[in-house]
Amino acid sequence: MNKSISQTCGGLAYGAVAALFMFGTTAGACSLPGGTGLRPVNFADPSVRLGLPHTEAEARPTDRGNGPASVEGLWQVTYSSSGAVVDMAFEVFHSDGTEMLNDITPPAEGNVCLGVWVQMDAKTYRLNHPSWAFDANGNLTGTAIFDVTIVMGSADTFSGTYSLTYYDTHGTKGMVYTGTLTATRVLPNY
Repeated sequence: MNKSISQTCGGLAYGAVAALFMFGTTAGACSLPGGTGLRPVNFADPSVRLGLPHTEAEARPTDRGNGPASVEGLWQVTYSSSGAVVDMAFEVFHSDGTEMLNDITPPAEGNVCLGVWVQMDAKTYRLNHPSWAFDANGNLTGTAIFDVTIVMGSADTFSGTYSLTYYDTHGTKGMVYTGTLTATRVLPNY
């Protein structure tokens, strides 16, 4: 990821939502990668494969019950904007309503960030994921608020939409980026 754009929460927030954090010269953890434009992830490069090796035929955890699907747990999430993949991450939703994301951004650029979530109805969740934004010299330029709506598809998949809104240090609203996401639950290998 290019620090000249943003690193607010790694690449995801959207660096991951890389098209998201194209704030010109912002950088911070949980922001999108890239410089002045979208930088799609090259999934032909084996170094960006995030999936853990498991197949659908593998044994399922026995402690998940037979109730409705829940967002709680660990997920492999892919973020897209305008049809291009802009970030990938491992994201965990805790039972206390907090969330943590670790995206594909290099650790030195801030690839871990936090948020809070709430269940809206049986299948819908909302995530509020704030992050700081910095310029290439490390100066604080504002905040970026990642607003995500998640809809459960099954016990082991979800999809949704996001918007990423940048605010300068005076609270003035700036660029807004939008996109979609898909996720697959990470299962134990046993």
